[in-house]
This record gives sequence, C-alpha cells and structure tokens, in this order.
Amino acid sequence: MVSIFYANRLSYSIWNTIPGKYIREELEQNGVTYNELIKYWDITDPSQALPKVNKDNVLLISAKHDQYIDLKDADYLWESWGRPTRYVYNCGHSGIVLCRKKLANDTLSFIREKLV
Repeated sequence: MVSIFYANRLSYSIWNTIPGKYIREELEQNGVTYNELIKYWDITDPSQALPKVNKDNVLLISAKHDQYIDLKDADYLWESWGRPTRYVYNCGHSGIVLCRKKLANDTLSFIREKLV
C-alpha cells in the first residue's frame, strides 16, 4: 500500500491548517468546538485502526511544508500505524509535482523490494 499525502484527522486539518481556516470560522460561528468536531468526525480517523496490510508493505509519503496535511498530524498517523516505511519530501502539497521523478523512483523501488 502506498499512500501519498495521507490525511489523518479531518478535524485536525480543519482546525489547524490555513486551508481549514474558513470552515473553522463557520463551525465556531455555529457553536461547534474543536473537541465536539473531533467527536463528530471520530469515525473518519484512520489512526484508530491498523491497516489490514502488513506494515512492512506500507509506504507513507508526506510533504514537509504541506499546508493541507499538517506534518504533525501525518506524524500521528505514522506513529499510530507502528512507523511503517515513510518518506518526507522537502516540498508542499502542490510542490509534489516538482518531485514527481523522485516520487516515482522511490515508489517503484519500494514495490520492487517487496517483490523479491
């Protein structure tokens, strides 16, 4: 399993990232607190369960400067899943296009290694 810029807690992204700013404002205007949002969206939190795939066959790819998927939240999922193989690229969410060759090579190398 290869996951690129995996999101973990949607509640975290809305409350703690620049892109979530306006959604957060609207939620707050309607009396929704962060703790309530966590509870409401708890079912969407992938860190609550381990993947069915063996962690040795999981590759997570994050972006160090991603403003949509905060690195702290990506770290949280990575830790929750037992620290599977992970690459953190020195780019932002959209900047991955500038790393596409490295991304392709890293992903193919990971898959080839598993096929041996």
